[in-house]
Amino acid sequence: MSPRPLLNRLSGSGVVRGVALLSIWLIVVGGLAGFLARSQANTRAGVDERFEVRAQIASRFVSTYVRDLVDRQRDVAHRRLAHGGVEEDVFARTVADGGYEAAVLLDGRGRLLRVAPAKPELLGSDMTGRYEHLRRAVAGDATVSKVVPSAARGVPVVAFAVPFTAAGGERRVYSVAYDVATTPLGAYLRNAIPVSPNRVYLIDAAGEVIADNGAELTDVRSLDRIDAALAGALVENPKGSYESPDEGTQRYASRRVPGTPWRIAISVPEETVYASIHGTSRWLAWLAVVGFALGSLLAALLISRLLDSRTRLASANAALDRLSRVAPLTGLHNRRHLEEVLSALVSAGRRHDTSFAVLLIDIDHFKRVNDRYGHRIGDEVLRATAATIDGDLRMEDAVARWGGEEFLVALPGATAECAEAAAERIRAAVAAAEVTAADHDPIRVTVTIGVAIWTGGPFEQLVERADAALYLGKAAGRDRVVVAGEPAIRSGLTAS
Repeated sequence: MSPRPLLNRLSGSGVVRGVALLSIWLIVVGGLAGFLARSQANTRAGVDERFEVRAQIASRFVSTYVRDLVDRQRDVAHRRLAHGGVEEDVFARTVADGGYEAAVLLDGRGRLLRVAPAKPELLGSDMTGRYEHLRRAVAGDATVSKVVPSAARGVPVVAFAVPFTAAGGERRVYSVAYDVATTPLGAYLRNAIPVSPNRVYLIDAAGEVIADNGAELTDVRSLDRIDAALAGALVENPKGSYESPDEGTQRYASRRVPGTPWRIAISVPEETVYASIHGTSRWLAWLAVVGFALGSLLAALLISRLLDSRTRLASANAALDRLSRVAPLTGLHNRRHLEEVLSALVSAGRRHDTSFAVLLIDIDHFKRVNDRYGHRIGDEVLRATAATIDGDLRMEDAVARWGGEEFLVALPGATAECAEAAAERIRAAVAAAEVTAADHDPIRVTVTIGVAIWTGGPFEQLVERADAALYLGKAAGRDRVVVAGEPAIRSGLTAS
């Protein structure tokens, strides 16, 4: 064979081998590039989903809070306002005990029977023409209002109106008003988003801001005047992005609050939302993909980055789950978590014939603390009381902030005697503790505790029995422990 054909054959086989190697290289690099592109797209979608879940969690929290307020309001109305005639001082005391800004009591035709603060010239007038939520409540529907001026003082508030049946079958309506920004709900909004900067708004159907995560509102404010860019974006779409003249591109999401004419809207800069997938880390990942063709060392770096990214996502998911179970102000578990604990205790009790107890704890005269010292000191009192309660429990016990100034404790395996002893121990510890705050003398508070033992049935009935015992303790003078089904003066304590 001559040398030339041999050279041609060798050259041909080299070209084929080169083409094959180049094809494999392109497939590997292209596959890695495609994988990274999909991973970043999925990561962005996951970030968007978790951001929208944050708005959903806030919406559910507000809805649950409102539902609890309405249920308690209806219970108070049945117990204290259902008799034939309601004296002015009884009505005023009921409103003050609830910590409301203002309240009205109507008959079945919408005429005003009582109002607090007192305004005698309004008595007997028909309120349904002025207030849509009162008209609906007179018709039989528990209703939450948009922002309205209160009947007594004319200040902007939101109202909760509940119909109930009085003695003799007559329908009445009990409507109470709140400045939401000064309630625990306002405190929740200030801590609803774990990153900063952020905006959180609770708005009514007309676009008026009920509360936000900034300063407390002192008058009716339109979202158009506070954040016109966000207001315009919400008209177009409940979620997405918009350009803020002062803060650049913002990511936003909103959710209706079930059972109310309100909705939650949250807004965070896009650079904060997508911090884990934008910027330097994004381009370094692409460079690592290109560098894979040059050696296994850069390939290993790429894999390490991808694993690290997955770890950060897992940590973010775990942090979000923890945050959804903790009350930010006190650091205790929230209501959702304790409801799961109570459901588990009920299931265990039915399977193994065991029992448990709950303690419903309420800070006495907490509104006076807020009125006298301000809400900042009131928050300190809540935190200190929560720490005292938590520090006096067993490892297996569970405590949560149940709502407002109320705490609920679950005592697995506790008998009635053990539960009462634990409640008395907590009551004494809170009474002996001092809350210190700058520029104020030490503050002391007391608590009233309702105790109930599970004997079967759903945990909601157990909590209702503890709540009934708590109200007996309040009526008997506060600073005491009352066991459900036993006299309110059982412990023989002196009224506070």
